[in-house]
Amino acid sequence: MAIIGAVLAKSATGNSGSDSPAKSKSTAPSGQKATQLSNSQASNSPKSGSTISFDGFQKGLKLLEKERQEKPQADVSAIFRAQGMQSPFVVVAEESLRLERLVQHLHEKLFMSGSLETFQGSVLNQPADLSSFQAKFLTLSLFSSAELIVVWNAEKLKVGTEKSLAKIFERELHNQFVIFAVEFEGKGALPLGELRALGTTLQLSNLSSEDLRRWIQREVERFDVAGGIDPQVTEVLCRTFQGKLHELSSEIQRLSLVAGPRQKIETKHLAGGNLPTEERDANELMRCILGRDLRGAHVILKSLNDHGFHPLQISAQMSKAYRVLLANTHSERPLHKDINAPWVLRQLGPRRNFKSQELESAIEILKNLDLELKDSGLESEDALTYAVEKLCLLS
Repeated sequence: MAIIGAVLAKSATGNSGSDSPAKSKSTAPSGQKATQLSNSQASNSPKSGSTISFDGFQKGLKLLEKERQEKPQADVSAIFRAQGMQSPFVVVAEESLRLERLVQHLHEKLFMSGSLETFQGSVLNQPADLSSFQAKFLTLSLFSSAELIVVWNAEKLKVGTEKSLAKIFERELHNQFVIFAVEFEGKGALPLGELRALGTTLQLSNLSSEDLRRWIQREVERFDVAGGIDPQVTEVLCRTFQGKLHELSSEIQRLSLVAGPRQKIETKHLAGGNLPTEERDANELMRCILGRDLRGAHVILKSLNDHGFHPLQISAQMSKAYRVLLANTHSERPLHKDINAPWVLRQLGPRRNFKSQELESAIEILKNLDLELKDSGLESEDALTYAVEKLCLLS
């Protein structure tokens, strides 16, 4: 990635308003001015809310990374303030993935071995959890290692909770930087007015079409696809997912597994230029299971879920694949078209690789899964995941 370079290239983010500082735009709440503070201003002037453009954020990060490398023991709070970024740092975006990427980059590039602590906005509404959070700012000494503190889903903070949190920032912090990550669709007033009045706000704008293409390229790099991605595939992904970055990232990861190591993601991996089908994905899932690739299986399960396939559909396709394998293990003769699926056999391997006992055990696991999905109180996604993990152990 540009500035957020090595990591945001690996952490993948886009331009305008993307998680990484590349060429991006950001929309700031009206009535606030972007500020650039000097060291003396940061320490002597009273706190006032400010906004920072994405360009300003990008430039500031360049200087921050340089200073952190040259002076790793410097007070991280002070060097952030010197670049016009002070706690509470409120980051606003419609897509949570962009917030995640930005936080990941800041932690990896600027805090190095320092700690990262995360909290949920809704949890801090509980008095005991709020008190525990506030206590963190009473005990840190000037010589403590740098600490990044992130409050996710900060838009869920109640007004009373926000007022209590605001008291933390009435004094300057030392070696702590606090981010409030806000998912905001742009309807109504921007939340956290009291915290924003005390710190700095960065509002990430939506990705343009060109920014989205660059974001896809960075995701491809993040998943270590050495061969890159065909521009035609990029266009299919852009049209299909548009701003749904979580689903898009999941699909790119799935395609990286389909293409294989050091291979280019091409249109053939999209089943003729279309997005994956339930049957095709289920057979890719089978390949992961039979290869004991639990990580890959989890990725494809997530992809199927993101595409809206019900666990019963996935279970049915896996059962069909196991029945095909079992039938072909026992017979050399041509089979009925409902049992004989050449694509399955070609994709899952020659029949000699499979033992009848293992295939029968797998079919039994899937029968039990079918009952659980229909009758059990267990969440269907959890039941499917557990069954896949058992199948991986069988293979």
